[in-house]
Amino acid sequence: MKEEVLDLSGNIRKTIHYPSYRISSEHPHRLYPFFDISIQAFHCILIVFFLEAIMLASVHFGGTPELGMFLAAIIPFSVFCSGIFLRNTRLTVSEGGISFPVLMAPALNGRLFRPWSDLLSVDLHETRDSLNYVNGNSLTFTFKSGGCVNIGTTRIPRADLRLLQQSLIDKTDLSADLPALTDLVARNDLEIFDSQLFVFLKKHRHVLSDSFGVTNHNLYAAGKPILNNEFIVERVLAGSAGRSAYLVADVANGRNVCMREYDIRMLDGDARLLAAQELQSTGEMYKNLQIPYLLNLLDVRLENDNFYVFMEPQSKSLREYLKKSGTLDEKAVLSLALKLAEAVDRLQNLNPLLTIGGIRPDSIAYSPDGSTSIGEFGFADDVLMKFSNQLLVDAPYAAPERISSRPGNRSDLYSIGATMYFALTGIDPIPFATAQVRSSKPKVSQTTALLIEELLNPDPTLRGTVQELIMKLGGFVSVTEAVSGGGHE
Repeated sequence: MKEEVLDLSGNIRKTIHYPSYRISSEHPHRLYPFFDISIQAFHCILIVFFLEAIMLASVHFGGTPELGMFLAAIIPFSVFCSGIFLRNTRLTVSEGGISFPVLMAPALNGRLFRPWSDLLSVDLHETRDSLNYVNGNSLTFTFKSGGCVNIGTTRIPRADLRLLQQSLIDKTDLSADLPALTDLVARNDLEIFDSQLFVFLKKHRHVLSDSFGVTNHNLYAAGKPILNNEFIVERVLAGSAGRSAYLVADVANGRNVCMREYDIRMLDGDARLLAAQELQSTGEMYKNLQIPYLLNLLDVRLENDNFYVFMEPQSKSLREYLKKSGTLDEKAVLSLALKLAEAVDRLQNLNPLLTIGGIRPDSIAYSPDGSTSIGEFGFADDVLMKFSNQLLVDAPYAAPERISSRPGNRSDLYSIGATMYFALTGIDPIPFATAQVRSSKPKVSQTTALLIEELLNPDPTLRGTVQELIMKLGGFVSVTEAVSGGGHE
Protein backbone atom coordinates (compact mmCIF):
# COMPACT_ATOMS: atom_id res chain seq x y z
CA MET A 1 0.00 0.00 0.00
CA LYS A 2 1.47 3.33 -1.03
CA GLU A 3 1.25 6.43 1.13
CA GLU A 4 1.15 10.05 0.12
CA VAL A 5 1.23 12.93 2.56
CA LEU A 6 -0.98 15.77 1.42
CA ASP A 7 -0.38 19.37 2.47
CA LEU A 8 -3.81 20.96 2.46
CA SER A 9 -5.14 24.35 3.52
CA GLY A 10 -4.62 25.38 7.11
CA ASN A 11 -1.34 23.45 7.33
CA ILE A 12 -3.28 20.27 8.06
CA ARG A 13 -1.41 17.13 7.00
CA LYS A 14 -3.47 14.20 5.80
CA THR A 15 -2.19 10.76 4.82
CA ILE A 16 -4.10 9.12 1.98
CA HIS A 17 -3.77 5.36 1.40
CA TYR A 18 -4.54 3.79 -1.93
CA PRO A 19 -3.78 0.35 -3.47
CA SER A 20 -0.90 -0.38 -5.82
CA TYR A 21 -2.34 -1.14 -9.24
CA ARG A 22 -1.07 -1.93 -12.69
CA ILE A 23 -3.07 -1.20 -15.84
CA SER A 24 -4.08 -4.24 -17.89
CA SER A 25 -3.46 -3.83 -21.61
CA GLU A 26 -6.34 -6.19 -22.38
CA HIS A 27 -8.82 -4.26 -20.25
CA PRO A 28 -7.39 -0.73 -19.87
CA HIS A 29 -10.31 0.37 -17.70
CA ARG A 30 -9.70 -2.44 -15.18
CA LEU A 31 -7.36 -2.19 -12.20
CA TYR A 32 -5.78 -5.20 -10.48
CA PRO A 33 -4.82 -5.08 -6.75
CA PHE A 34 -1.74 -7.32 -6.58
CA PHE A 35 -0.85 -5.99 -3.15
CA ASP A 36 -4.01 -7.33 -1.53
CA ILE A 37 -3.78 -10.71 -3.26
CA SER A 38 -0.15 -11.08 -2.14
CA ILE A 39 -1.08 -10.30 1.45
CA GLN A 40 -3.87 -12.88 1.40
CA ALA A 41 -1.55 -15.53 -0.04
CA PHE A 42 0.93 -14.71 2.71
CA HIS A 43 -1.80 -15.26 5.30
CA CYS A 44 -2.53 -18.70 3.85
CA ILE A 45 1.17 -19.62 3.99
CA LEU A 46 1.30 -18.54 7.62
CA ILE A 47 -1.65 -20.76 8.48
CA VAL A 48 -0.03 -23.79 6.84
CA PHE A 49 3.29 -23.06 8.52
CA PHE A 50 1.58 -22.72 11.90
CA LEU A 51 -0.16 -26.11 11.58
CA GLU A 52 3.06 -27.82 10.47
CA ALA A 53 4.84 -26.26 13.43
CA ILE A 54 2.26 -27.72 15.78
CA MET A 55 2.78 -31.16 14.24
CA LEU A 56 6.56 -31.01 14.62
CA ALA A 57 6.33 -29.61 18.13
CA SER A 58 4.03 -32.42 19.23
CA VAL A 59 6.61 -35.03 18.13
CA HIS A 60 9.57 -33.10 19.54
CA PHE A 61 8.00 -32.77 22.99
CA GLY A 62 7.12 -36.43 23.36
CA GLY A 63 4.03 -36.73 21.23
CA THR A 64 3.42 -39.83 19.17
CA PRO A 65 3.87 -39.95 15.40
CA GLU A 66 0.19 -40.75 15.19
CA LEU A 67 -0.61 -37.44 16.82
CA GLY A 68 1.64 -35.67 14.36
CA MET A 69 -0.02 -37.44 11.44
CA PHE A 70 -3.42 -36.44 12.81
CA LEU A 71 -2.38 -32.82 13.02
CA ALA A 72 -1.00 -32.98 9.47
CA ALA A 73 -4.29 -34.44 8.26
CA ILE A 74 -6.28 -31.51 9.55
CA ILE A 75 -4.47 -29.10 7.20
CA PRO A 76 -6.62 -29.89 4.12
CA PHE A 77 -9.65 -30.01 6.40
CA SER A 78 -8.79 -26.52 7.66
CA VAL A 79 -8.44 -25.29 4.10
CA PHE A 80 -11.87 -26.71 3.31
CA CYS A 81 -13.38 -25.02 6.39
CA SER A 82 -11.69 -21.73 5.52
CA GLY A 83 -13.37 -21.94 2.10
CA ILE A 84 -16.73 -22.27 3.80
CA PHE A 85 -15.81 -19.34 6.05
CA LEU A 86 -14.90 -17.23 3.04
CA ARG A 87 -18.21 -17.98 1.39
CA ASN A 88 -19.96 -17.01 4.60
CA THR A 89 -18.20 -13.63 4.77
CA ARG A 90 -19.37 -12.71 1.31
CA LEU A 91 -22.36 -10.61 0.35
CA THR A 92 -23.69 -11.88 -2.97
CA VAL A 93 -26.12 -10.10 -5.26
CA SER A 94 -28.20 -12.49 -7.37
CA GLU A 95 -31.19 -12.26 -9.64
CA GLY A 96 -33.52 -13.30 -6.82
CA GLY A 97 -32.19 -11.04 -4.12
CA ILE A 98 -29.23 -10.48 -1.79
CA SER A 99 -27.50 -13.10 0.41
CA PHE A 100 -25.70 -11.71 3.47
CA PRO A 101 -22.87 -13.29 5.50
CA VAL A 102 -23.83 -15.33 8.55
CA LEU A 103 -22.13 -12.82 10.87
CA MET A 104 -24.82 -10.29 9.92
CA ALA A 105 -27.66 -12.52 11.18
CA PRO A 106 -28.34 -10.43 14.34
CA ALA A 107 -28.82 -7.22 12.32
CA LEU A 108 -31.15 -9.03 9.89
CA ASN A 109 -33.24 -10.89 12.49
CA GLY A 110 -31.78 -14.18 11.28
CA ARG A 111 -33.04 -13.79 7.68
CA LEU A 112 -29.84 -13.77 5.64
CA PHE A 113 -31.46 -13.91 2.20
CA ARG A 114 -33.65 -10.94 1.29
CA PRO A 115 -35.65 -10.77 -1.97
CA TRP A 116 -35.57 -7.63 -4.08
CA SER A 117 -39.16 -6.82 -3.12
CA ASP A 118 -38.01 -6.38 0.49
CA LEU A 119 -35.27 -3.85 -0.37
CA LEU A 120 -36.08 -0.37 0.91
CA SER A 121 -32.85 1.52 0.22
CA VAL A 122 -29.16 1.11 -0.56
CA ASP A 123 -27.16 4.19 0.35
CA LEU A 124 -23.50 5.09 0.13
CA HIS A 125 -22.11 7.23 2.93
CA GLU A 126 -18.60 8.55 3.32
CA THR A 127 -16.80 8.15 6.63
CA ARG A 128 -14.62 10.88 8.04
CA ASP A 129 -11.77 11.10 10.51
CA SER A 130 -11.33 13.50 13.41
CA LEU A 131 -10.17 16.24 11.01
CA ASN A 132 -13.33 15.82 8.92
CA TYR A 133 -11.46 14.35 5.97
CA VAL A 134 -12.94 11.48 4.00
CA ASN A 135 -11.22 8.21 4.95
CA GLY A 136 -13.58 5.57 3.64
CA ASN A 137 -17.07 4.60 2.58
CA SER A 138 -19.94 2.70 4.10
CA LEU A 139 -22.72 0.93 2.18
CA THR A 140 -26.00 0.62 4.10
CA PHE A 141 -28.84 -1.76 3.18
CA THR A 142 -32.28 -1.17 4.73
CA PHE A 143 -35.24 -3.54 4.34
CA LYS A 144 -38.99 -3.05 4.52
CA SER A 145 -39.58 -6.03 6.80
CA GLY A 146 -36.95 -4.83 9.26
CA GLY A 147 -33.20 -5.03 9.43
CA CYS A 148 -30.37 -2.72 8.48
CA VAL A 149 -26.78 -3.75 7.76
CA ASN A 150 -23.70 -1.67 7.21
CA ILE A 151 -20.69 -2.71 5.10
CA GLY A 152 -17.60 -0.56 5.33
CA THR A 153 -15.03 0.12 2.60
CA THR A 154 -16.81 -2.13 0.09
CA ARG A 155 -15.04 -2.61 -3.25
CA ILE A 156 -16.39 -3.76 -6.60
CA PRO A 157 -15.39 -2.80 -10.16
CA ARG A 158 -16.22 0.74 -11.19
CA ALA A 159 -17.91 -0.21 -14.45
CA ASP A 160 -19.92 -2.95 -12.77
CA LEU A 161 -20.92 -0.60 -9.97
CA ARG A 162 -22.54 1.70 -12.48
CA LEU A 163 -24.53 -1.24 -13.85
CA LEU A 164 -25.41 -2.37 -10.34
CA GLN A 165 -26.51 1.14 -9.46
CA GLN A 166 -28.94 1.29 -12.37
CA SER A 167 -30.13 -2.25 -11.69
CA LEU A 168 -30.90 -1.47 -8.06
CA ILE A 169 -32.82 1.59 -9.16
CA ASP A 170 -34.78 -0.52 -11.63
CA LYS A 171 -35.51 -3.13 -8.95
CA THR A 172 -38.08 -0.81 -7.41
CA ASP A 173 -40.19 -1.70 -10.43
CA LEU A 174 -40.54 -5.48 -10.18
CA SER A 175 -41.80 -5.71 -13.76
CA ALA A 176 -38.73 -4.01 -15.21
CA ASP A 177 -36.42 -5.86 -17.54
CA LEU A 178 -32.95 -6.01 -15.96
CA PRO A 179 -30.32 -7.09 -18.49
CA ALA A 180 -27.57 -5.29 -16.59
CA LEU A 181 -27.95 -7.29 -13.39
CA THR A 182 -28.50 -10.53 -15.29
CA ASP A 183 -25.31 -9.94 -17.24
CA LEU A 184 -23.32 -9.26 -14.09
CA VAL A 185 -24.53 -12.38 -12.33
CA ALA A 186 -23.89 -14.52 -15.42
CA ARG A 187 -20.29 -13.29 -15.61
CA ASN A 188 -19.88 -13.99 -11.88
CA ASP A 189 -18.32 -10.55 -11.45
CA LEU A 190 -20.70 -9.21 -8.87
CA GLU A 191 -19.58 -10.00 -5.35
CA ILE A 192 -19.29 -7.61 -2.42
CA PHE A 193 -17.04 -8.69 0.44
CA ASP A 194 -17.37 -7.68 4.07
CA SER A 195 -14.01 -8.98 5.28
CA GLN A 196 -10.89 -7.08 4.26
CA LEU A 197 -8.61 -9.83 5.65
CA PHE A 198 -10.12 -12.55 3.46
CA VAL A 199 -10.91 -10.91 0.13
CA PHE A 200 -10.47 -13.40 -2.70
CA LEU A 201 -11.59 -11.56 -5.78
CA LYS A 202 -13.23 -13.24 -8.76
CA LYS A 203 -11.91 -10.85 -11.42
CA HIS A 204 -11.50 -7.12 -10.95
CA ARG A 205 -11.89 -4.45 -8.32
CA HIS A 206 -11.90 -0.70 -7.87
CA VAL A 207 -12.51 1.52 -4.84
CA LEU A 208 -16.18 2.28 -4.30
CA SER A 209 -15.55 5.98 -3.75
CA ASP A 210 -14.75 6.29 -7.46
CA SER A 211 -18.44 6.11 -8.29
CA PHE A 212 -21.67 7.82 -7.41
CA GLY A 213 -23.67 6.48 -4.49
CA VAL A 214 -26.04 3.55 -4.92
CA THR A 215 -29.72 4.09 -4.20
CA ASN A 216 -33.14 2.74 -5.07
CA HIS A 217 -34.46 6.25 -5.59
CA ASN A 218 -37.55 5.98 -7.82
CA LEU A 219 -37.00 7.51 -11.25
CA TYR A 220 -39.71 9.18 -13.32
CA ALA A 221 -40.97 7.15 -16.27
CA ALA A 222 -40.84 8.57 -19.78
CA GLY A 223 -43.98 10.52 -20.63
CA LYS A 224 -44.79 11.39 -17.03
CA PRO A 225 -45.94 14.99 -16.37
CA ILE A 226 -44.13 16.51 -13.39
CA LEU A 227 -43.97 19.75 -11.40
CA ASN A 228 -47.61 20.76 -11.83
CA ASN A 229 -47.61 19.46 -15.40
CA GLU A 230 -45.12 22.13 -16.43
CA PHE A 231 -42.69 19.49 -17.73
CA ILE A 232 -42.98 16.08 -19.37
CA VAL A 233 -40.20 13.53 -18.95
CA GLU A 234 -38.62 12.55 -22.27
CA ARG A 235 -36.01 10.13 -20.92
CA VAL A 236 -33.76 9.39 -17.94
CA LEU A 237 -30.18 10.61 -18.37
CA ALA A 238 -28.67 9.45 -15.07
CA GLY A 239 -29.65 8.29 -11.60
CA SER A 240 -27.61 7.97 -8.41
CA ALA A 241 -27.66 8.68 -4.68
CA GLY A 242 -30.23 11.38 -4.11
CA ARG A 243 -29.69 12.91 -7.55
CA SER A 244 -30.97 12.15 -11.02
CA ALA A 245 -31.03 13.82 -14.42
CA TYR A 246 -33.69 13.86 -17.13
CA LEU A 247 -34.31 15.31 -20.55
CA VAL A 248 -37.72 16.97 -20.14
CA ALA A 249 -40.04 18.95 -22.38
CA ASP A 250 -40.74 22.48 -21.13
CA VAL A 251 -44.41 22.75 -22.04
CA ALA A 252 -44.76 26.52 -21.61
CA ASN A 253 -41.67 27.44 -23.66
CA GLY A 254 -41.85 24.65 -26.23
CA ARG A 255 -38.29 23.42 -25.76
CA ASN A 256 -36.33 20.53 -24.27
CA VAL A 257 -34.19 21.16 -21.18
CA CYS A 258 -31.98 19.08 -18.92
CA MET A 259 -33.48 18.80 -15.44
CA ARG A 260 -31.42 17.68 -12.46
CA GLU A 261 -33.30 16.66 -9.33
CA TYR A 262 -31.58 16.63 -5.92
CA ASP A 263 -33.34 14.90 -3.03
CA ILE A 264 -32.71 16.89 0.14
CA ARG A 265 -34.73 14.48 2.29
CA MET A 266 -31.38 12.85 3.05
CA LEU A 267 -30.91 15.73 5.51
CA ASP A 268 -32.66 16.10 8.84
CA GLY A 269 -34.12 19.06 10.70
CA ASP A 270 -32.16 22.28 10.61
CA ALA A 271 -29.64 20.89 8.12
CA ARG A 272 -32.38 20.42 5.53
CA LEU A 273 -33.63 23.98 6.00
CA LEU A 274 -30.13 25.49 5.84
CA ALA A 275 -29.22 23.43 2.77
CA ALA A 276 -32.43 24.44 0.99
CA GLN A 277 -31.73 28.12 1.61
CA GLU A 278 -28.13 27.82 0.42
CA LEU A 279 -29.09 25.83 -2.67
CA GLN A 280 -31.65 28.44 -3.69
CA SER A 281 -29.41 31.45 -3.06
CA THR A 282 -26.37 29.86 -4.73
CA GLY A 283 -28.40 28.66 -7.70
CA GLU A 284 -29.67 32.18 -8.37
CA MET A 285 -26.06 33.36 -8.83
CA TYR A 286 -25.51 30.83 -11.64
CA LYS A 287 -28.60 31.71 -13.67
CA ASN A 288 -28.25 33.08 -17.21
CA LEU A 289 -24.49 33.73 -17.09
CA GLN A 290 -24.08 33.49 -20.89
CA ILE A 291 -20.40 32.47 -20.72
CA PRO A 292 -18.61 30.81 -23.67
CA TYR A 293 -18.11 27.06 -23.33
CA LEU A 294 -20.75 26.88 -20.58
CA LEU A 295 -24.32 25.78 -21.21
CA ASN A 296 -26.78 28.22 -19.72
CA LEU A 297 -28.47 27.51 -16.39
CA LEU A 298 -32.07 28.52 -17.04
CA ASP A 299 -33.74 28.20 -13.65
CA VAL A 300 -33.62 26.66 -10.18
CA ARG A 301 -36.47 25.84 -7.83
CA LEU A 302 -37.32 24.11 -4.55
CA GLU A 303 -40.40 21.93 -4.40
CA ASN A 304 -41.50 19.05 -2.13
CA ASP A 305 -38.07 18.70 -0.50
CA ASN A 306 -36.41 18.44 -3.90
CA PHE A 307 -34.09 20.96 -5.53
CA TYR A 308 -34.28 21.28 -9.31
CA VAL A 309 -31.73 22.73 -11.74
CA PHE A 310 -32.78 23.39 -15.34
CA MET A 311 -30.07 23.78 -17.98
CA GLU A 312 -29.73 23.79 -21.73
CA PRO A 313 -29.43 20.18 -22.92
CA GLN A 314 -26.00 18.96 -23.97
CA SER A 315 -25.13 16.85 -26.98
CA LYS A 316 -22.88 13.76 -26.98
CA SER A 317 -20.53 13.73 -23.99
CA LEU A 318 -16.74 13.51 -24.15
CA ARG A 319 -16.91 9.99 -22.69
CA GLU A 320 -19.35 8.89 -25.42
CA TYR A 321 -17.21 10.52 -28.11
CA LEU A 322 -14.04 8.75 -26.95
CA LYS A 323 -15.85 5.43 -26.71
CA LYS A 324 -16.81 5.70 -30.38
CA SER A 325 -13.85 7.55 -31.90
CA GLY A 326 -10.92 6.74 -29.64
CA THR A 327 -8.73 8.99 -27.51
CA LEU A 328 -7.89 12.54 -28.56
CA ASP A 329 -4.50 13.52 -29.86
CA GLU A 330 -2.36 15.87 -27.81
CA LYS A 331 -3.24 18.99 -29.80
CA ALA A 332 -6.98 18.36 -29.38
CA VAL A 333 -6.56 17.74 -25.65
CA LEU A 334 -4.63 20.98 -25.16
CA SER A 335 -7.29 22.88 -27.12
CA LEU A 336 -10.02 21.28 -25.00
CA ALA A 337 -8.20 22.19 -21.78
CA LEU A 338 -7.76 25.79 -22.94
CA LYS A 339 -11.51 26.16 -23.48
CA LEU A 340 -12.25 24.67 -20.05
CA ALA A 341 -9.71 26.99 -18.42
CA GLU A 342 -11.19 30.05 -20.14
CA ALA A 343 -14.64 29.14 -18.80
CA VAL A 344 -13.19 28.76 -15.29
CA ASP A 345 -11.43 32.12 -15.61
CA ARG A 346 -14.62 33.91 -16.69
CA LEU A 347 -16.48 32.52 -13.67
CA GLN A 348 -13.70 33.47 -11.29
CA ASN A 349 -13.78 37.06 -12.55
CA LEU A 350 -17.39 37.44 -11.43
CA ASN A 351 -18.36 39.07 -8.15
CA PRO A 352 -18.80 36.94 -6.12
CA LEU A 353 -16.29 34.43 -7.48
CA LEU A 354 -17.93 31.23 -8.76
CA THR A 355 -16.55 27.78 -9.59
CA ILE A 356 -17.84 25.23 -12.09
CA GLY A 357 -17.47 22.05 -10.04
CA GLY A 358 -18.87 19.91 -12.85
CA ILE A 359 -15.87 19.39 -15.14
CA ARG A 360 -15.76 15.68 -16.00
CA PRO A 361 -16.09 13.60 -19.18
CA ASP A 362 -19.78 12.84 -18.62
CA SER A 363 -20.79 16.51 -18.34
CA ILE A 364 -18.65 17.93 -21.17
CA ALA A 365 -20.28 17.98 -24.61
CA TYR A 366 -17.71 17.34 -27.36
CA SER A 367 -18.09 17.14 -31.14
CA PRO A 368 -15.68 16.08 -33.91
CA ASP A 369 -14.82 19.70 -34.81
CA GLY A 370 -13.65 20.31 -31.24
CA SER A 371 -16.71 22.26 -30.12
CA THR A 372 -16.91 22.06 -26.34
CA SER A 373 -19.44 23.02 -23.70
CA ILE A 374 -19.82 22.19 -20.02
CA GLY A 375 -23.33 21.07 -19.11
CA GLU A 376 -23.25 20.85 -15.33
CA PHE A 377 -22.45 22.96 -12.27
CA GLY A 378 -21.38 21.24 -9.07
CA PHE A 379 -22.64 23.72 -6.49
CA ALA A 380 -25.62 21.54 -5.50
CA ASP A 381 -23.35 18.55 -4.82
CA ASP A 382 -21.03 20.74 -2.75
CA VAL A 383 -23.90 22.08 -0.63
CA LEU A 384 -25.42 18.64 -0.02
CA MET A 385 -22.05 17.08 0.85
CA LYS A 386 -21.43 19.87 3.34
CA PHE A 387 -24.62 19.04 5.22
CA SER A 388 -24.66 15.24 4.79
CA ASN A 389 -22.42 12.18 4.95
CA GLN A 390 -22.94 11.18 1.32
CA LEU A 391 -20.32 11.22 -1.40
CA LEU A 392 -22.02 12.79 -4.41
CA VAL A 393 -19.15 13.74 -6.71
CA ASP A 394 -17.31 11.64 -9.30
CA ALA A 395 -14.15 11.09 -7.25
CA PRO A 396 -11.58 10.71 -10.09
CA TYR A 397 -12.48 14.24 -11.27
CA ALA A 398 -12.97 15.96 -7.90
CA ALA A 399 -10.09 17.59 -6.04
CA PRO A 400 -9.31 16.15 -2.58
CA GLU A 401 -10.38 19.38 -0.90
CA ARG A 402 -13.73 19.25 -2.69
CA ILE A 403 -14.37 15.66 -1.59
CA SER A 404 -13.65 16.85 1.95
CA SER A 405 -16.28 19.62 1.54
CA ARG A 406 -13.66 22.39 1.29
CA PRO A 407 -13.75 23.42 -2.38
CA GLY A 408 -11.65 26.37 -3.48
CA ASN A 409 -10.92 28.41 -6.58
CA ARG A 410 -8.27 25.89 -7.72
CA SER A 411 -10.50 22.81 -7.43
CA ASP A 412 -11.59 23.21 -11.06
CA LEU A 413 -7.94 23.06 -12.16
CA TYR A 414 -7.70 19.54 -10.71
CA SER A 415 -10.80 18.56 -12.70
CA ILE A 416 -9.25 19.95 -15.89
CA GLY A 417 -6.10 17.89 -15.31
CA ALA A 418 -8.12 14.73 -14.66
CA THR A 419 -10.16 15.34 -17.82
CA MET A 420 -6.98 15.83 -19.86
CA TYR A 421 -5.66 12.54 -18.50
CA PHE A 422 -8.88 10.76 -19.52
CA ALA A 423 -8.98 12.38 -22.97
CA LEU A 424 -5.41 11.24 -23.69
CA THR A 425 -5.63 7.72 -22.26
CA GLY A 426 -9.32 6.76 -22.11
CA ILE A 427 -8.76 5.77 -18.46
CA ASP A 428 -10.28 7.40 -15.39
CA PRO A 429 -7.46 8.61 -13.12
CA ILE A 430 -7.07 7.06 -9.67
CA PRO A 431 -8.31 9.51 -7.01
CA PHE A 432 -5.56 11.28 -5.03
CA ALA A 433 -2.80 9.55 -7.04
CA THR A 434 -0.30 11.55 -9.07
CA ALA A 435 -1.14 10.45 -12.61
CA GLN A 436 1.77 9.25 -14.73
CA VAL A 437 0.20 9.88 -18.11
CA ARG A 438 3.24 8.76 -20.11
CA SER A 439 3.06 5.26 -18.62
CA SER A 440 -0.27 4.84 -20.43
CA LYS A 441 0.47 7.17 -23.38
CA PRO A 442 4.23 7.13 -24.12
CA LYS A 443 3.87 9.47 -27.12
CA VAL A 444 2.64 12.36 -24.97
CA SER A 445 5.24 15.10 -24.69
CA GLN A 446 7.08 15.60 -21.43
CA THR A 447 5.73 19.16 -21.19
CA THR A 448 2.09 18.07 -21.37
CA ALA A 449 2.69 15.16 -18.99
CA LEU A 450 4.26 17.50 -16.41
CA LEU A 451 1.37 19.96 -16.78
CA ILE A 452 -1.17 17.22 -16.04
CA GLU A 453 0.82 16.08 -13.00
CA GLU A 454 0.91 19.67 -11.78
CA LEU A 455 -2.85 20.08 -12.14
CA LEU A 456 -3.47 16.79 -10.30
CA ASN A 457 -1.31 17.80 -7.35
CA PRO A 458 -3.28 17.09 -4.14
CA ASP A 459 -2.02 20.38 -2.74
CA PRO A 460 -4.10 23.14 -4.38
CA THR A 461 -1.39 25.76 -3.82
CA LEU A 462 0.93 23.82 -6.16
CA ARG A 463 -1.49 23.75 -9.09
CA GLY A 464 -0.88 27.33 -10.09
CA THR A 465 -3.62 29.78 -11.02
CA VAL A 466 -6.10 29.61 -13.87
CA GLN A 467 -4.42 32.61 -15.53
CA GLU A 468 -1.06 30.78 -15.47
CA LEU A 469 -2.74 27.70 -16.93
CA ILE A 470 -4.27 29.70 -19.78
CA MET A 471 -0.87 31.20 -20.62
CA LYS A 472 0.77 27.76 -20.67
CA LEU A 473 -2.01 26.19 -22.73
CA GLY A 474 -2.04 29.10 -25.17
CA GLY A 475 1.66 28.62 -25.78
CA PHE A 476 1.30 24.85 -26.15
CA VAL A 477 -1.55 25.18 -28.63
CA SER A 478 0.46 27.69 -30.69
CA VAL A 479 3.45 25.35 -30.78
CA THR A 480 1.31 22.41 -31.93
CA GLU A 481 -0.59 24.35 -34.62
CA ALA A 482 1.73 22.89 -37.22
CA VAL A 483 0.84 19.36 -36.16
CA SER A 484 -1.79 17.85 -38.45
CA GLY A 485 -4.41 15.34 -37.35
CA GLY A 486 -8.08 14.60 -37.15
CA GLY A 487 -8.44 15.27 -33.46
CA HIS A 488 -8.36 11.64 -32.31
CA GLU A 489 -6.19 8.57 -32.67
